[in-house]
Amino acid sequence: MENIFEFLRSHFEYVLIAGGLLFLIGAILDWKWISSATVGDKARHAFIFEVWGEKGYRVFIGICGLVLAICGLVFLVLR
Repeated sequence: MENIFEFLRSHFEYVLIAGGLLFLIGAILDWKWISSATVGDKARHAFIFEVWGEKGYRVFIGICGLVLAICGLVFLVLR
């Protein structure tokens, strides 16, 4: 188990890329655990959800995932 954490600590770029792609794909495929961020309707009270609705919230989550993956790629290239 310690070897796994040591690998992830030294190669955090892959974690960023995988997490970003997970959120991007989840937003595209409308996975409920992505688009319904919290238990109940708390996500519906979020500012983005109130202003742009469910599709806007999904687009926001997708953009955040894309930015996260791009950050991971930049760190990977700069290494």
